[in-house]
Amino acid sequence: MKIRRLSFSLLFPVAALAIWTVLVPIQTGIAYYRLHRTIQKSGPIHGHSGQFELVIREASPSLVLRAVTDLESHTVTNMNLPGLPLDVLISRPISTQLKWLAGTVSLDGWKSLSLPFLCLPAWWLVGEGVDGLLKQRKLHTLKLLVGSILFLLFVVILFGYFTSPVRDRADLSWLLPGFVLWTLAFAVLPTAWVLQLVRRNVQQ
Repeated sequence: MKIRRLSFSLLFPVAALAIWTVLVPIQTGIAYYRLHRTIQKSGPIHGHSGQFELVIREASPSLVLRAVTDLESHTVTNMNLPGLPLDVLISRPISTQLKWLAGTVSLDGWKSLSLPFLCLPAWWLVGEGVDGLLKQRKLHTLKLLVGSILFLLFVVILFGYFTSPVRDRADLSWLLPGFVLWTLAFAVLPTAWVLQLVRRNVQQ
């Protein structure tokens, strides 16, 4: 019986969402449960920040969600960097209309909720490139062109990062893992394009 190989164009988006689910929803649920149990057993939790004192008398889902999304925002953003332009075009206008959102999550925290879904097309595209390489399947020229353009864009971004002054680089240093990750990921598309052209010439 022939076993059909799982498509990476499906596997990558599913894996990306699975990792996000562990980082944000599941971690939020665990943190809320622990906070709720701690308050039940020990009473209100007191915290200090300079001259200010914070007293948590009950477990608040919005408070826990804000804390988790802020904590994981850098990791989620790096994993889903290509989704940032869509976040600017779509998520910001939507969030301004949802007045309740401002009190629930911060601007960075909002990225932890929106970017994993906005970046799914990029994960799918990279998966298509891997499928083309491993299965030696012909990919549509539009996919190869878009992927190659994105690869060159990230190469330019990396070049600009490493050639910029150290002081300017410091503000973006937390994004470096994402720049490297997606430069390598999108490199699959031009590689598949070159191999596709080589195979075509060999067959001729």
